[in-house]
Amino acid sequence: MSERKLISRLGPGLITAAVVLGPGSIVASSRAGAEAGYGLVWVLVLAGVFMAAYTSMGARLGCALDSTPLGYIANRWGRFPSAIVGASGFLVAAGFQFGNNLGVALAMEGLLPGVPSYVWPILFTILAIIFLFLAKDLYKLLERAMLVMVALMLTAFVFNLVRTGFSPIELGKGLVPRVPEDGQGVIARAMLATTFSAVAAFYQAYLVRAKGWTFETVADAIRDAWLGITILGSIALIIMIGAAETLYGTGSSFG
Repeated sequence: MSERKLISRLGPGLITAAVVLGPGSIVASSRAGAEAGYGLVWVLVLAGVFMAAYTSMGARLGCALDSTPLGYIANRWGRFPSAIVGASGFLVAAGFQFGNNLGVALAMEGLLPGVPSYVWPILFTILAIIFLFLAKDLYKLLERAMLVMVALMLTAFVFNLVRTGFSPIELGKGLVPRVPEDGQGVIARAMLATTFSAVAAFYQAYLVRAKGWTFETVADAIRDAWLGITILGSIALIIMIGAAETLYGTGSSFG
Protein backbone atom coordinates (compact mmCIF):
# COMPACT_ATOMS: atom_id res chain seq x y z
CA MET A 1 0.00 0.00 0.00
CA SER A 2 1.42 3.39 -1.02
CA GLU A 3 2.05 6.09 1.57
CA ARG A 4 -0.55 8.38 0.00
CA LYS A 5 -3.18 5.63 0.02
CA LEU A 6 -2.37 4.83 3.65
CA ILE A 7 -2.77 8.47 4.67
CA SER A 8 -6.08 8.65 2.80
CA ARG A 9 -7.38 5.92 5.12
CA LEU A 10 -6.56 8.00 8.21
CA GLY A 11 -7.95 11.22 9.56
CA PRO A 12 -10.96 11.26 11.90
CA GLY A 13 -9.29 9.12 14.57
CA LEU A 14 -6.19 11.31 14.57
CA ILE A 15 -8.31 14.45 14.89
CA THR A 16 -10.15 12.94 17.84
CA ALA A 17 -6.85 11.95 19.44
CA ALA A 18 -5.51 15.49 19.05
CA VAL A 19 -8.75 16.92 20.45
CA VAL A 20 -8.66 14.71 23.55
CA LEU A 21 -4.94 15.15 24.18
CA GLY A 22 -5.17 18.54 25.88
CA PRO A 23 -3.56 20.18 28.91
CA GLY A 24 -5.65 18.01 31.23
CA SER A 25 -4.29 14.79 29.73
CA ILE A 26 -0.71 16.04 29.92
CA VAL A 27 -1.02 17.22 33.53
CA ALA A 28 -2.84 14.06 34.67
CA SER A 29 -0.32 11.73 33.01
CA SER A 30 2.60 13.72 34.38
CA ARG A 31 1.25 13.73 37.91
CA ALA A 32 0.43 10.03 37.70
CA GLY A 33 4.02 9.21 36.80
CA ALA A 34 5.50 11.64 39.32
CA GLU A 35 3.37 10.49 42.26
CA ALA A 36 2.63 6.83 41.44
CA GLY A 37 5.48 5.80 39.15
CA TYR A 38 4.24 3.02 36.89
CA GLY A 39 1.47 2.06 39.31
CA LEU A 40 -1.38 3.65 37.33
CA VAL A 41 -0.45 2.45 33.85
CA TRP A 42 -3.37 0.01 33.96
CA VAL A 43 -5.80 2.92 34.45
CA LEU A 44 -4.53 4.60 31.30
CA VAL A 45 -4.77 1.36 29.31
CA LEU A 46 -8.31 0.73 30.57
CA ALA A 47 -9.38 4.29 29.71
CA GLY A 48 -7.80 3.93 26.27
CA VAL A 49 -9.66 0.70 25.55
CA PHE A 50 -12.97 2.29 26.57
CA MET A 51 -12.22 5.36 24.45
CA ALA A 52 -11.25 3.29 21.41
CA ALA A 53 -14.40 1.17 21.72
CA TYR A 54 -16.67 4.20 21.95
CA THR A 55 -14.82 6.04 19.19
CA SER A 56 -15.22 3.04 16.88
CA MET A 57 -18.95 3.06 17.70
CA GLY A 58 -19.05 6.72 16.71
CA ALA A 59 -17.30 5.78 13.47
CA ARG A 60 -19.91 3.11 12.78
CA LEU A 61 -22.69 5.64 13.36
CA GLY A 62 -21.09 8.08 10.94
CA CYS A 63 -20.88 5.39 8.26
CA ALA A 64 -24.37 3.98 8.82
CA LEU A 65 -26.54 7.08 9.22
CA ASP A 66 -27.81 9.10 6.28
CA SER A 67 -27.81 12.26 8.41
CA THR A 68 -25.89 13.69 11.34
CA PRO A 69 -26.44 11.96 14.72
CA LEU A 70 -28.32 14.94 16.14
CA GLY A 71 -30.36 15.18 12.95
CA TYR A 72 -31.24 11.50 13.29
CA ILE A 73 -32.30 11.97 16.93
CA ALA A 74 -34.45 14.94 15.92
CA ASN A 75 -36.13 13.01 13.12
CA ARG A 76 -36.66 9.88 15.22
CA TRP A 77 -37.56 11.25 18.66
CA GLY A 78 -38.09 14.98 18.19
CA ARG A 79 -36.11 18.19 18.42
CA PHE A 80 -36.23 18.45 22.20
CA PRO A 81 -34.11 15.30 22.89
CA SER A 82 -31.77 16.40 20.11
CA ALA A 83 -31.42 19.84 21.72
CA ILE A 84 -30.67 18.26 25.12
CA VAL A 85 -27.92 16.08 23.65
CA GLY A 86 -26.51 19.00 21.68
CA ALA A 87 -26.54 21.35 24.68
CA SER A 88 -24.88 18.70 26.87
CA GLY A 89 -22.16 18.22 24.29
CA PHE A 90 -21.66 21.97 24.04
CA LEU A 91 -21.24 22.37 27.79
CA VAL A 92 -18.71 19.54 27.96
CA ALA A 93 -16.77 20.98 25.02
CA ALA A 94 -16.89 24.45 26.58
CA GLY A 95 -15.43 23.09 29.82
CA PHE A 96 -12.73 21.28 27.87
CA GLN A 97 -11.95 24.46 25.93
CA PHE A 98 -11.58 26.37 29.21
CA GLY A 99 -8.76 23.99 30.12
CA ASN A 100 -7.23 24.50 26.68
CA ASN A 101 -7.34 28.26 27.21
CA LEU A 102 -5.47 27.89 30.49
CA GLY A 103 -2.84 25.78 28.74
CA VAL A 104 -2.45 28.34 25.96
CA ALA A 105 -2.11 31.15 28.50
CA LEU A 106 0.59 29.31 30.45
CA ALA A 107 2.52 28.36 27.30
CA MET A 108 2.46 31.84 25.80
CA GLU A 109 3.28 33.43 29.14
CA GLY A 110 6.50 31.41 29.13
CA LEU A 111 7.33 32.55 25.59
CA LEU A 112 6.29 36.20 26.00
CA PRO A 113 6.30 36.98 29.74
CA GLY A 114 5.69 40.69 29.20
CA VAL A 115 2.21 40.17 27.74
CA PRO A 116 -0.71 39.68 30.19
CA SER A 117 -1.77 36.01 30.18
CA TYR A 118 -5.49 36.80 29.74
CA VAL A 119 -4.78 38.22 26.27
CA TRP A 120 -3.89 34.85 24.72
CA PRO A 121 -7.17 32.93 25.31
CA ILE A 122 -9.12 35.85 23.86
CA LEU A 123 -6.81 36.21 20.86
CA PHE A 124 -6.68 32.51 19.99
CA THR A 125 -10.44 32.10 20.47
CA ILE A 126 -11.07 34.93 18.02
CA LEU A 127 -8.60 33.44 15.54
CA ALA A 128 -10.28 30.03 15.88
CA ILE A 129 -13.72 31.51 15.19
CA ILE A 130 -12.38 33.35 12.14
CA PHE A 131 -10.78 30.12 10.92
CA LEU A 132 -14.07 28.22 11.31
CA PHE A 133 -16.05 30.75 9.29
CA LEU A 134 -13.49 31.41 6.56
CA ALA A 135 -12.23 27.87 5.93
CA LYS A 136 -13.52 26.60 2.59
CA ASP A 137 -13.00 22.94 3.44
CA LEU A 138 -12.77 22.78 7.22
CA TYR A 139 -12.38 19.02 7.49
CA LYS A 140 -9.44 18.78 5.06
CA LEU A 141 -7.65 21.63 6.81
CA LEU A 142 -8.19 19.99 10.19
CA GLU A 143 -7.05 16.61 8.93
CA ARG A 144 -3.80 17.96 7.48
CA ALA A 145 -3.09 20.13 10.51
CA MET A 146 -3.73 17.27 12.95
CA LEU A 147 -1.56 14.86 10.95
CA VAL A 148 1.34 17.30 11.24
CA MET A 149 0.69 18.08 14.90
CA VAL A 150 0.34 14.43 15.93
CA ALA A 151 3.55 13.59 14.07
CA LEU A 152 5.36 16.42 15.87
CA MET A 153 4.01 15.34 19.26
CA LEU A 154 4.99 11.73 18.68
CA THR A 155 8.49 12.73 17.56
CA ALA A 156 9.00 15.04 20.54
CA PHE A 157 7.73 12.63 23.17
CA VAL A 158 9.53 9.61 21.71
CA PHE A 159 12.76 11.64 21.76
CA ASN A 160 12.04 12.44 25.40
CA LEU A 161 11.47 8.73 26.11
CA VAL A 162 14.84 7.88 24.54
CA ARG A 163 16.49 10.35 26.89
CA THR A 164 14.71 9.25 30.06
CA GLY A 165 14.60 5.53 29.31
CA PHE A 166 12.07 3.18 30.89
CA SER A 167 11.87 -0.01 32.92
CA PRO A 168 10.13 -2.88 31.07
CA ILE A 169 9.72 -4.79 34.35
CA GLU A 170 8.05 -1.88 36.13
CA LEU A 171 5.92 -1.22 33.06
CA GLY A 172 4.73 -4.81 33.13
CA LYS A 173 3.91 -4.55 36.83
CA GLY A 174 1.98 -1.34 36.14
CA LEU A 175 -0.35 -3.21 33.80
CA VAL A 176 -1.68 -5.26 36.73
CA PRO A 177 -4.80 -3.61 38.22
CA ARG A 178 -4.49 -2.65 41.87
CA VAL A 179 -6.24 -0.41 44.38
CA PRO A 180 -4.66 3.07 44.19
CA GLU A 181 -2.79 4.14 47.28
CA ASP A 182 -3.76 7.15 49.38
CA GLY A 183 -4.01 10.24 47.21
CA GLN A 184 -3.62 8.33 43.96
CA GLY A 185 -7.35 7.78 43.50
CA VAL A 186 -7.84 11.42 42.52
CA ILE A 187 -5.09 11.18 39.91
CA ALA A 188 -6.52 7.90 38.57
CA ARG A 189 -9.95 9.50 38.13
CA ALA A 190 -8.36 12.51 36.43
CA MET A 191 -6.58 10.22 33.97
CA LEU A 192 -9.79 8.36 33.26
CA ALA A 193 -11.73 11.61 32.72
CA THR A 194 -9.10 13.18 30.44
CA THR A 195 -8.58 10.06 28.31
CA PHE A 196 -12.13 8.75 27.97
CA SER A 197 -14.40 11.43 26.49
CA ALA A 198 -17.85 10.29 25.34
CA VAL A 199 -18.42 13.64 23.63
CA ALA A 200 -15.24 13.26 21.57
CA ALA A 201 -16.32 9.73 20.62
CA PHE A 202 -19.71 11.13 19.58
CA TYR A 203 -17.89 13.76 17.50
CA GLN A 204 -16.18 10.93 15.62
CA ALA A 205 -19.45 10.30 13.76
CA TYR A 206 -19.38 13.85 12.39
CA LEU A 207 -15.73 13.54 11.37
CA VAL A 208 -16.41 10.28 9.55
CA ARG A 209 -19.27 11.89 7.63
CA ALA A 210 -17.05 14.86 6.77
CA LYS A 211 -14.41 12.41 5.53
CA GLY A 212 -17.02 10.94 3.19
CA TRP A 213 -16.83 7.40 4.51
CA THR A 214 -19.92 5.23 4.14
CA PHE A 215 -21.05 1.77 5.18
CA GLU A 216 -18.84 0.30 2.44
CA THR A 217 -15.74 1.77 4.12
CA VAL A 218 -16.73 1.12 7.72
CA ALA A 219 -13.71 -1.15 8.21
CA ASP A 220 -11.38 1.76 7.39
CA ALA A 221 -13.32 3.97 9.81
CA ILE A 222 -12.99 1.46 12.64
CA ARG A 223 -9.26 0.90 12.02
CA ASP A 224 -8.72 4.64 11.95
CA ALA A 225 -10.56 5.07 15.26
CA TRP A 226 -8.48 2.42 17.02
CA LEU A 227 -5.24 3.77 15.54
CA GLY A 228 -6.04 7.33 16.62
CA ILE A 229 -6.81 6.34 20.20
CA THR A 230 -3.77 4.07 20.30
CA ILE A 231 -1.65 7.10 19.42
CA LEU A 232 -3.44 9.13 22.10
CA GLY A 233 -2.76 6.47 24.73
CA SER A 234 0.83 6.02 23.59
CA ILE A 235 1.61 9.73 23.97
CA ALA A 236 0.00 9.83 27.41
CA LEU A 237 1.94 6.69 28.40
CA ILE A 238 5.24 8.21 27.25
CA ILE A 239 4.51 11.32 29.31
CA MET A 240 3.75 9.17 32.35
CA ILE A 241 6.92 7.13 31.90
CA GLY A 242 9.03 10.27 31.59
CA ALA A 243 7.60 11.64 34.83
CA ALA A 244 8.01 8.28 36.57
CA GLU A 245 11.67 8.02 35.55
CA THR A 246 12.61 11.58 36.47
CA LEU A 247 10.29 12.64 39.32
CA TYR A 248 8.95 9.55 41.10
CA GLY A 249 10.56 9.05 44.48
CA THR A 250 12.25 12.46 44.46
CA GLY A 251 9.53 14.24 46.44
CA SER A 252 8.82 16.48 43.43
CA SER A 253 5.53 16.64 41.57
CA PHE A 254 4.00 18.17 38.48
CA GLY A 255 1.25 20.76 38.44
